[in-house]
Amino acid sequence: MGAATVELALANLLYKFDWKMPAGMKEDDLDFDTTPGITVHRKNALCLLVREFKGE
Repeated sequence: MGAATVELALANLLYKFDWKMPAGMKEDDLDFDTTPGITVHRKNALCLLVREFKGE
């Protein structure tokens, strides 16, 4: 139940902000490679910047 609570809190936090890529980065530069294993992990971290707060 704790994992579900953390996922819900993170999803709400991510939803409240607009995200953009760093200056000079294009959509083609995104790397979606994963490492093999029981669970899927990204090989490289995703780097995004917060644009502005969405008001309710």
